[in-house]
Amino acid sequence: MALGGTLQSSRECPHRERGRRWVVTDVRDQSSDTPVAQCQSIALGRERDASAATSQQAYGAEVEPNVPISRWSIATLSRQTALVFSGKMVGAGLSFVISLLVARWLGPEDFGLFSLFIVILILGNDVLGEGLNPGVVRYYTMYCGSHPTTASAVLSNALLLRVALGIPVILVGAALAVGANKLFHDSRYAWPVILGLIGSCGAALVSFSLSAWQARQEFSTYSLMAPLVNVLRLVSLA
Repeated sequence: MALGGTLQSSRECPHRERGRRWVVTDVRDQSSDTPVAQCQSIALGRERDASAATSQQAYGAEVEPNVPISRWSIATLSRQTALVFSGKMVGAGLSFVISLLVARWLGPEDFGLFSLFIVILILGNDVLGEGLNPGVVRYYTMYCGSHPTTASAVLSNALLLRVALGIPVILVGAALAVGANKLFHDSRYAWPVILGLIGSCGAALVSFSLSAWQARQEFSTYSLMAPLVNVLRLVSLA
């Protein structure tokens, strides 16, 4: 292999040692055509590191020791996990309290309409890209360090996709509301369907915001904003 003004080749060294492999590296100067043999011990499984070290020696660069780099410390990972978990648990607890209050205040008929609204909202949110959140987190974290422009494009494209899907979902909801009136001969089923699909557009935007904060590793903001929707629902009931 040519390295600047030198030619380098490697071959097995006759010297052997248990658990190690000896390699002879010939660095040949093209100007004088004089080989300079280097025999070095390579631990089994580390041939790649030794090859890089030999290349640096041929160039005259100082060989740096291999220092393992840890991406996450246990303390940081535990703190971030606790923030995400606490935000989700607070949101789930508030949702449970709201369901109890609504069931207590509303009658059986009105609670059935409220349940229809919740089902339509969850269904619309799934259609509008709830499954995109893992992809947003993965690809943003993949490109945020090396390609910031691509990482920003991941967020903007995910947002545009949700907005683009929201328009036909609302139109389909209006058509379903009219069909529900004709099917059940009761106009009270129309508004839960329409409001549920409109609410699903807002829920999809909130879900996108949460995934963006998680991808950007803003876990404190995530833990504060995750239960915000249920807090607003609880305040509206009060």
